[in-house]
Amino acid sequence: MMMHFSLEQYGYAFQRETGLWMRPDYAGIAYSDGDETENRLAEIIAAHDPTLHSTELRQHISDWPSRYHLSPVRANILRPFVQRLAGKNVLEIGAGCGAISRYLGEIGAHVLAVEGSPRRAAIARSRTRDLPNVTVLCEDFSHFQPEERFDAVTLVGVLEYAPLFFTGDDPVSQMLMSVRSHLVEHGELLLAIENQLGLKYFAGSNEDHLGRPMYGLEGRYTGKQPCTFGKVRLSSLLRCAGFAGQEFFAPFPDYKFPVSIVTEQGLTDSTFDASAFAWQSARLDPQLPTDPHFSLELTWPEIVANGLLMDMANSFLVRARLANTSPFAPEILTYHYSADRQNAFCKETRFLRDRNSESISVCCQRLYDAPSPDSGPLRFHPQMTDVYYQGKTLSWHMLRLLSADGWTDAEFINLLLRYLHILEEYLAASSTPVLISSSDIMLPGACFDIIPQNIVVASQGDWRIIDHEWSMTREISAGYLLFRAVWTVMGMLSRFGLPNDQHVVTRFDLLVVAFQALHSFIDKEHLMAYLRQEIEMAAFVAGYEQRSDEVASWLDASLPTEHFFLQQYQQQQAAINQQSQYITTLTTRLKQLVARWSKREASIDTALASLERMQTDLPQVSSLHRSFLTKWQEFRLLRTFPETRFLFDEIWYRNRYADVGDVGTSALRHYVFHGSDKEYDPSPYFHASWYVRRYPDTASTNPLLHFIQRGAAEGRNPSPYFDTVWYRSQYSQAAGRNPFAHYLEKWREEGTSPHPCFDAVWYIGNYADVARSGGEPLSHYLTFGAKEGRNPHPLFDTAWYLWRYPRAAEYPTPLLHFLAFGKLEGLSPGPYFDSDWYVGQYRDILGDEEPFRHFLEHWRTTDCNPNPCFDCDWYRGRYPDVENSGMNPLTHYVMFGEKEGWMPCIHFDPSWYIETNPTVTPSGKGAFRHFMETGLRAWLNPNPDFDTDWFIRQYPQAADSDLPPFLYFLKKGKTENLSPRENLTIEQYYRNRHENTSMPR
Repeated sequence: MMMHFSLEQYGYAFQRETGLWMRPDYAGIAYSDGDETENRLAEIIAAHDPTLHSTELRQHISDWPSRYHLSPVRANILRPFVQRLAGKNVLEIGAGCGAISRYLGEIGAHVLAVEGSPRRAAIARSRTRDLPNVTVLCEDFSHFQPEERFDAVTLVGVLEYAPLFFTGDDPVSQMLMSVRSHLVEHGELLLAIENQLGLKYFAGSNEDHLGRPMYGLEGRYTGKQPCTFGKVRLSSLLRCAGFAGQEFFAPFPDYKFPVSIVTEQGLTDSTFDASAFAWQSARLDPQLPTDPHFSLELTWPEIVANGLLMDMANSFLVRARLANTSPFAPEILTYHYSADRQNAFCKETRFLRDRNSESISVCCQRLYDAPSPDSGPLRFHPQMTDVYYQGKTLSWHMLRLLSADGWTDAEFINLLLRYLHILEEYLAASSTPVLISSSDIMLPGACFDIIPQNIVVASQGDWRIIDHEWSMTREISAGYLLFRAVWTVMGMLSRFGLPNDQHVVTRFDLLVVAFQALHSFIDKEHLMAYLRQEIEMAAFVAGYEQRSDEVASWLDASLPTEHFFLQQYQQQQAAINQQSQYITTLTTRLKQLVARWSKREASIDTALASLERMQTDLPQVSSLHRSFLTKWQEFRLLRTFPETRFLFDEIWYRNRYADVGDVGTSALRHYVFHGSDKEYDPSPYFHASWYVRRYPDTASTNPLLHFIQRGAAEGRNPSPYFDTVWYRSQYSQAAGRNPFAHYLEKWREEGTSPHPCFDAVWYIGNYADVARSGGEPLSHYLTFGAKEGRNPHPLFDTAWYLWRYPRAAEYPTPLLHFLAFGKLEGLSPGPYFDSDWYVGQYRDILGDEEPFRHFLEHWRTTDCNPNPCFDCDWYRGRYPDVENSGMNPLTHYVMFGEKEGWMPCIHFDPSWYIETNPTVTPSGKGAFRHFMETGLRAWLNPNPDFDTDWFIRQYPQAADSDLPPFLYFLKKGKTENLSPRENLTIEQYYRNRHENTSMPR
């Protein structure tokens, strides 16, 4: 029976606009993954299917936060308890963005999800918006008031934050006792947390919450920091809080994305190899460093052999009760999940000990009752029951060989020949005998899943195929199957041993050796074809296209050997030591010079003049003195230039670089003698490293001095955000005046902008808090605005740009990413400007210019339009206010026209569009923006004279085109005499549209 949470009587009110329960005066807790990240997640979840295994959501996984909040693998941590949670009242503490809330709701639990951050709580509500059995309460759990009792409480990745929100000497115990007070007599706490002593942290992984290696291992937690615990300490904390009954599980690779969950029974069963689940999943941990201190896949079996697996598991899953209790499923040794797939392919595998027969069985069940796709390259036929077979997988023997120094080609080929021989024996037993003698030999599709990791070899040499769940719908070449075998083994290895045959350096080299087992030479073209085929198979299983950014370079990548990592480390360390020694020597010398001469600055010029005269006669003058002489001359020049006071910000420089105070000198002097060599920026406006790389001829000079003396006059830019040549062409200034200094001095008075893609006047007008602060707009954008998701130009939509091009989040600002790659990759700045269309339309006049910038600068003289559905000339003619304003028509439309319901061209009728598509207005976007972002591709009609459904039935070639039907009509309607709808010719269409749009509405 569903629980009715009586939240009103405790002062909570329901917020209809967000769907949350919260106190009217509640301000929220200070916990966030960042504004950009959470706003992006909110948009993704609100716009797509929110279900746990939503393919739409998984397609937006592009970084760690999106993986953590959108991956269905997160739910595996609670799947063992599905029967105990379904239909029960569950209190979820720390709901985050709703990943676990969604799972609990889908299995039928009655959930009260508590989340302290209002924004994250709103995202969790959006994720569960179609689940009436999930209630989201926005509240700090340390102030949680309701007295209801629950059948279960979940703490998934939450207990470690107790020191941040509970007071007193022992905040963790306080949280656990508070949890206990909300459980019914026989209720259960389900707790997931990192292990302070987890093996991956010894291997170099950062502490999860503070981002520093070895931090937890060394017990450096202090004060109000998140903290984790080892098994003994965690068990003691639970026992002191009243949880006498405890059952520990080991999730692998950890609790965040578990694929296997080993029980205590599985650890103690002498005939069951629990280590296999640990080592086979080690490389699946996305938080594992690229060069761990040791190989986890080789270490786990040794850990298990010494009875330490639970103590050194990367994470714990704990089922805790108030009273002592026996294991809830004593026969189960391990749960294994394949959940990052299409629903039809998701499954759970349980390894069970039969106490009567003393055998171990393997039982499989599908997680969803969904039909398999009717078409596709693979068929899914999991083995529902099987007998556990003792031994080591063939992939384990390959890993052992390839990870040891001194392995040879012959040894590796012998293992592959053993693999091929097993394939031949399998085919012979299946009445389809084949001699696998070359890579071109075709094998039955059933061989697709027979790879080394699915072949168990017993100690006496017998073998058996396990987990045989896939087959291809067509025959498979022996070459592709061998590639799959080596591909999967390479994916499991943290590092390779140094081979005896020194020619094996890259992945390509290893595969060339592997194909000698088939007496075949393989080239990169064939291997790339195999790799693309493997990516195609993975996309089919997952249900969406896989990211393949690094496919082209995969084969040429070096094998990660210990020698490779050591060589990299030694090179880096040597460079650091050399640089450190140089800096130490130079700093000591300069301190001596500055200390000696700081009180006699007035006489230094005279002394230097004497040194200059002496220099021609004394070639033995040391390089240090000559360097100092050069630096001092630069210092003198910078002090005399008036532009320096605009381009060098002393306060900003001191705040940014902590070592300024160490030298005991002025900020400008520090910059000349120290900062310029380190490519320090003299102000937020001047990017020294960018300047040197953009203009290599300045590498040996002080970049700021070069810009002031020569760079500005030569049309060079101080940063990617200021265009010197463009600025001179737009704004009049005194001859010889530095344009950037002019901008910094006159931006407020004359309303100037630094770059065509950054509109300073609009930025100030659009963001009232910036205007109130009185600060310069470009500085605000670089320091705060970009991080806060603000737009640098009315036509540059930051949120849209980050959604469209996720890699832009890795750059200091989205605008910088656009300036660097916009022209090269054909990127669009927002939904209203289509770069690809613009290039195709105006290739002849575009020349070498970036499309968006060309439009901003030449729209009036070239009669160019920003997209196929916006007509600049028509818009200006229809609405005289546009011409009078002098504004770019598209900018005017975005700022004013769309809000007024004005039409962008004769083809799009906003009022009619909203009337026929009532979901447009609640989306919060204007009609035209909705049409450009969604409507075109969704085949919505732009006006009453165009009927998409009729059009594609009448002209099938339009449905087969890459263009949306309406754009196909605009492009080819006149040339091919296509009618837009039934009983309406192309001539009548244009006559109707011109007549209906002749007068403003």
